[in-house]
This record gives sequence, C-alpha cells and structure tokens, in this order.
Amino acid sequence: MTHQDFFKLVPDYVDDLLDESAKKAFEAHLESCPQCRSAVASLQAMRQSLRQRSKPVLSDEARLRLYETFNEERQRRGESLLRIPADLLARVKAKAAATPEAAKLAATGGKEASVLAASSGLDIARTTGQSSKQVGRKMKKGAEHTVHHAAEIAKEIGKTMADVGRMTTVDSFEIIQEAPQNKRKAILTPAKLMGQGVKAGMRMMTGAAKTAAKSMKGGAVMTRDAAETMATGMKESARMGKTMAESADKLKQAGRTLSQSVKEAGRILNDGDEAPTNKA
Repeated sequence: MTHQDFFKLVPDYVDDLLDESAKKAFEAHLESCPQCRSAVASLQAMRQSLRQRSKPVLSDEARLRLYETFNEERQRRGESLLRIPADLLARVKAKAAATPEAAKLAATGGKEASVLAASSGLDIARTTGQSSKQVGRKMKKGAEHTVHHAAEIAKEIGKTMADVGRMTTVDSFEIIQEAPQNKRKAILTPAKLMGQGVKAGMRMMTGAAKTAAKSMKGGAVMTRDAAETMATGMKESARMGKTMAESADKLKQAGRTLSQSVKEAGRILNDGDEAPTNKA
C-alpha cells in the first residue's frame, strides 16, 4: 500500500468503514510506518474531541437509515458497501428494545395521573352538591317558618278585626233594636252600647297583644333560622375549602406521577443511546 492509497483510506478507517481486507492492509502499513501511525492517532484524537464537544445533528436511527440508503445506491452501481459502525447498530438495537418498555411506563404514569385528576374533579363535584343541598335545606326551612308565622299573624289580625267589627256593628245593632221594646231596655241602651265599645276595645287590645307576641316569636324563629343558615354556610364553605385543598394535592400528585413516568421513560431511552459498543 502506497502512502497515497493509505491517506485516501484514513478517514474511512477512523470511522470504521473499511471492509476486512482493506482494513488488514491498512493496519499492516500502520505497523511498519511510525509517521502514518502518528497521523492516524492525531485524526482519531481530533474526531473524539469533536464528538465530545458537539451534539449529533442526526439521531442514531436517521444515521442508520442514511447508511442503508447509501448502501442500496452503491449496491445498485456495483460498488462495495459501506461498513455500518457496530456501536451505531448497538445503540439503535438497544433503543428499539427499550422503546416499548418506555412507552408502557409513560402510558401507566399517564393513566395514574388521569385517575387522580378525575378523582379530584369528582370530589369537588360531590362536595359542592352536598354543600348546596345542606344550605338549601336550611334556607327552605327558614322560608317555611317565615311563611308559617306570617300566616299566623295575618290570621290573628283577621280574627281580631272580625270580632271587633261584629261587636261594633251586629251586636250594637241588636242592642239598639231592643231599645224600643220597653222603657227599661231603652234606659240601659247607652250603657250597653258603651259596654260593647269597651268590650270591642278590649278585644282589639287582646288581638294586638297576640299579634305582637306572634310577631316576636316569628322574629326570634327567623333570627334563629338565619343564624343556622349562616352557620351551615360557613361550615360547608370550610368543607369546600378542605376539599379544594385535597383536590389541589391530588392534581399536584398527578403532575408528579406523569412527570416521573416521562422522566423514567426518557432514562430508559437514554440508556439505549448509551449502549456499549459490540463490534461485529
């Protein structure tokens, strides 16, 4: 092998692209020529330094496809095939084996995260419904009490006015009608009418007192209902706050689960990228 032939093959040798016969001839020349050994060593060191400092533009799979495309074209032209680097084949093979495991891990993490997120939403919806029901029940009870006491007050007022009206009209008219029948009743008529007026006044006072008592009782009940409704609202608000906090924790956990599964899947794929070289 001449020096001219040798230097043409240096790049392919450094990239491990020579076939076995060319590689043996090349290495035989290296053993007999210190100058060429130094040149190859320098090129290998420079290539190694560049690999360490620069990130590959193409993925291993893309590089392998390029090799396969070039070899198909060279085979069609009847030329010798390029030798695909063994470390590249090892990395692609390792990644292909790791991809299903990584996908399965990511899918499992995504499923767990979805379950946690769905559980969080269900907790919020359930608590909201229960809290609304509790507060609504208290408000309904208060409204029923209000209507009941309002009806009682209206009933008492109506009864009082009816009694007073009867005393001042019907009963008084009967007294007046009896007056012409005899002198004794005529003499007593003014006193009876006065007594009827007093009786009507007393009934008015009694009705007013009962109405006031019912109003006070209704006010106390309504005040109590309002206090109970407010207390229930505060209690359910606290319950809602607790549920929201727990749901936030579940969502955070879902995020951590998903992130961890993706990270673990990435680690598995990276392990495939860094598979050791087994030269064929």
